Amino acid sequence: NEDIVPIMLASAIGTLPDRELLWRSGAACCVVMVSGGYPGPINKGMVIQGVPDATNDAVVFFAGAKKNDTGVVTSGGRVLGVTAHGDSLEQAISNAYTKLEPVNFETAQWRKDIGQ
Repeated sequence: NEDIVPIMLASAIGTLPDRELLWRSGAACCVVMVSGGYPGPINKGMVIQGVPDATNDAVVFFAGAKKNDTGVVTSGGRVLGVTAHGDSLEQAISNAYTKLEPVNFETAQWRKDIGQ
């Protein structure tokens, strides 16, 4: 696999490497957890627990979150996204929801139909 950020930057500034890029086959799915009240007024300061460590097949990206004395807490509407890979879209969706399962914070919400 190849980190896409340097590739996108190289593309933007016209220095894309003259070689084959390394892509991973399969599919990916991202499920976003939001804070209660989203997209309207939101609850902030809820402690986020149960975030799994990154693996070769899944990673958690934080957005509306920040660190404070109590740990990582909600600070915005779209709190985090759990992104998972699979050999098929169905497997990627299943993997994303499986990784999302232990993650929790008061008022957490997410769609249950992503990829359907």
